[in-house]
Amino acid sequence: MTSWVWSSFEVAVLMAVAVVVLRLLVKRPVRRELMAHPVASLGALVVGLIGTIAVIWLVLPLQLLRHALAAGLATLLLVASIGARPQYGSRRGLPPGSLSLAESLEAIEDPDYYSRTSERWGPVFKMRQIHQPVACITDLEMGLDLFRSQGDRLRQSDWAFNRLVPGGYLEYMDGERHTRARDVLLPAFTGRTVAESREVIRDVTRAQLAAMAASGPEGCHPEPFLLPMAQTSLIRMVLGVGPTDPDFASLRDRFTVLNRSLELFLPIPGGSREAYDWLTEKVAELAEVLRATEEGVGPTHGSSVLANLVRASPTVGSDPTVIGNLVLMVKEGSIMVRGLLRWIMKMLADHPEVVRRIREAEGDPAGRDALATAFVSETIRLFESPYVYRRVVEDVEVGGFRIPRGWLVRLCLREVHRDPGVFVDPDTFEPDRHLTAVAGRGSCPFGSDDRTCPGESIALEIAATVVGEAAVGYEVSTIQDGQPWRINRHWGLWRPSRSLRIAVRERPTHHPEL
Repeated sequence: MTSWVWSSFEVAVLMAVAVVVLRLLVKRPVRRELMAHPVASLGALVVGLIGTIAVIWLVLPLQLLRHALAAGLATLLLVASIGARPQYGSRRGLPPGSLSLAESLEAIEDPDYYSRTSERWGPVFKMRQIHQPVACITDLEMGLDLFRSQGDRLRQSDWAFNRLVPGGYLEYMDGERHTRARDVLLPAFTGRTVAESREVIRDVTRAQLAAMAASGPEGCHPEPFLLPMAQTSLIRMVLGVGPTDPDFASLRDRFTVLNRSLELFLPIPGGSREAYDWLTEKVAELAEVLRATEEGVGPTHGSSVLANLVRASPTVGSDPTVIGNLVLMVKEGSIMVRGLLRWIMKMLADHPEVVRRIREAEGDPAGRDALATAFVSETIRLFESPYVYRRVVEDVEVGGFRIPRGWLVRLCLREVHRDPGVFVDPDTFEPDRHLTAVAGRGSCPFGSDDRTCPGESIALEIAATVVGEAAVGYEVSTIQDGQPWRINRHWGLWRPSRSLRIAVRERPTHHPEL
């Protein structure tokens, strides 16, 4: 090439790169990330500018380096353009769908991205989650069959807090390690523990509903009142420590510190590590108290997951994997149940006709409980069961497509649960569909097979108590609402609007016993 041709080529490449970068920078998820971390963003911008100036200063006088840089950038643009084509990789058996970064950012922003993309490409398609290619599956049976038949080629995806526990957290264990840990932990989740915790669950629910009602007619956002409901209930059920126990306040405070978000690729903050260490030591102490008691149950603790474990194996308090799992079950359970309660409160406000039916069943406790649990199940179906991830360690096949080693697989439960082939009027809030066994045919909100969440009954008990107490004792209405939102991550759960305000008013004829 002549010098002017090279110069034109270099200018064109730089302009193309600038356009791509600018198009990405104006995307809302990128803007939100920059605003969320302004100091880090400014530092990255300064480093980037200095680096760019340094490269230009070094390269401009050297013709060969300048040509090489332009050629390298052009190659990167070409590769990115090819990967963005929906049919990229079809000759190698890859599913359709775009691997572009712009598509990845759209998936963060659009709650209907996966359903819309599935309608276009079918139940198996590919996309990218920033750095990681992902095969998405929106057919439940197809996804579960993959997990069952080719499970030896899949691994659990990692999670930031998993690094805290020696041996890992149950949900992210694989193979025999998962089987052994599950065989130890699962029998400890008993109906007796749930039954003996009901008074604590009821009392904390009533207290927080009364606190919401005290906000007056202008209403409140329910968020600040939900964590105490979830956290108090779980500390009681898992560890056996109730609100009147001397250890309760310290446990609650440390769990609140531990609830801070962790990033997978960043070091665990010192405060989170200290809270975890304190909690594991305290839980080990509680286990020792239980072990020293003749019946395996301390005088102020009653039945709990920890007490049941100590009965089965008195030395369990010295097992750091079991103790760490109990700590994270309270931590993660509190977060997940709080997320469910966000939507429960919104649904209570949005569907007064369903609430009225629950209230009218007050004289039929079994019927009221069934309706309240159906209310919870329908809320979970619509809002709180978005995905299951697996990491591919050997190539797998699903739906006639090949998923390469190193990819992620995402079973899209949110889209599965909104499949009109399984649920009639799937976007309609209809709790009655859960009063029959048919609803379970296309649903697995708490996992499936040996991956079913051991805390399912606990979550349902807490949420159903909130529904029942709110329906019988209060009128809940919407004062202000807006668009749902989620944190700036593909794995984030959608939440009710930040501007949501609900009014909780005590019914004048209702006088709960103390």
